[in-house]
Amino acid sequence: MGHRSGHGAGRPSRLACVFAAALALVLVASGCGGKEKQTLTVFAAASLSGPFTSLGHAFEASHPGESVRFGFGDSQALAQRIAQGTTVDVFAASGEPAMRRSGAPTSRVFARDGSGDYLIGAAPETAHLVLAREFIDLVLSDEGRRALTAAGLTPV
Repeated sequence: MGHRSGHGAGRPSRLACVFAAALALVLVASGCGGKEKQTLTVFAAASLSGPFTSLGHAFEASHPGESVRFGFGDSQALAQRIAQGTTVDVFAASGEPAMRRSGAPTSRVFARDGSGDYLIGAAPETAHLVLAREFIDLVLSDEGRRALTAAGLTPV
């Protein structure tokens, strides 16, 4: 009397199967996503647009799924935007005054031309410090030096 036999006995209910399948799908989807894709934002002097655009393509090719977004313009104007809170990850300026104005904690000279030095550094509030450093390393690499030279700059 207390024992059921017949149709469905000993088998999981349809609802339990649906729940198990949904749970498996969620677990697989969360494991496949990996890390969230990131966009690296680079502000740079307008005179760097050629070599930096080329280096941006190289960076994206070596970092599948990551992207680089550039803002090119007058170094002082870009520095002012950074100082006013515009979020960027890397700043490459023409001249020390613009770099100081941006608030970048550290920077280094990476190229020169007839009008002066170009400096590069991670922005003070970057959320993508690892990617910022990797982009800076690319600019300082042999590939970066070739791109700068092709643009008429003297790598340092």
